Amino acid sequence: MPRLTLLRTILPLIILAFTLLLGGCANPKAEAADYNALFAQHKYAESYDAASKIAGSMHAIDRDQAALVAGLSARSLDRTADAKHYLVPVATNANPSIAGQASAALGAIAYEEKRYREASRHFLHAGSKLRGDDAASAFMYAGDALRAEGRAAEAKAAFEKAGNLVTDQSTLKAEIADRLAGGGPLLNEKPGQQFPRGKYTVQTGAFSTVAKAKREAQKFAAKAATRTVPIRDRKGRTLYAVQVGRFATRAQADQFRQGVSRTAVVTTVE
Repeated sequence: MPRLTLLRTILPLIILAFTLLLGGCANPKAEAADYNALFAQHKYAESYDAASKIAGSMHAIDRDQAALVAGLSARSLDRTADAKHYLVPVATNANPSIAGQASAALGAIAYEEKRYREASRHFLHAGSKLRGDDAASAFMYAGDALRAEGRAAEAKAAFEKAGNLVTDQSTLKAEIADRLAGGGPLLNEKPGQQFPRGKYTVQTGAFSTVAKAKREAQKFAAKAATRTVPIRDRKGRTLYAVQVGRFATRAQADQFRQGVSRTAVVTTVE
């Protein structure tokens, strides 16, 4: 299958929408706790610097969590070697959340490098450790890797398992259903990456099928991260809206809209 265009969003998922363990830095110094907040704010260079210092300390209680954040930050900076350096040791961590997030990120790296067998192994391990929608995303991406290997039956089983684990993400449900129907990931979709944050987005259209929405999304993939969202029209029918970018203010979204399409509209993210 073609190499995915990489646009950064958690990974919408991962990874795969990953959740961080924000609750517990034991180091009394302020900078020891800052790496979680910095990562959540997408300040990846700063979060990497802060987390790697803690991860490299022999005396830090939260070294494994710091190593996870250092690895995820390095991945977001496209520093693959550094990402692997921190993620590989914690992929087998006793904490299932740390192990699951690290494994999902390693799966995403392997997938991007077209090492699909390794990717499927990491994603399946991540799915066994994570819970809810995070686990569903991991199994969905495992299915993508298995299908890329030509292991169709195993891919279908992974997609079905993903569908059974979804809790409340209608978009994720639609993506899994599309894969079971023979579809694939959006060209701009990066396994394990969260979609960028922001209250406003630009909606370019709404379509009757996921396939049509994907074709629309491909037109704007070079401009910003896109996603396909199931919505209901006034008659109660399901449509698939294409949303481009995330913006902190309506003014920023409207400025972007003017360069995208005359028929596009600014809307809030649900």
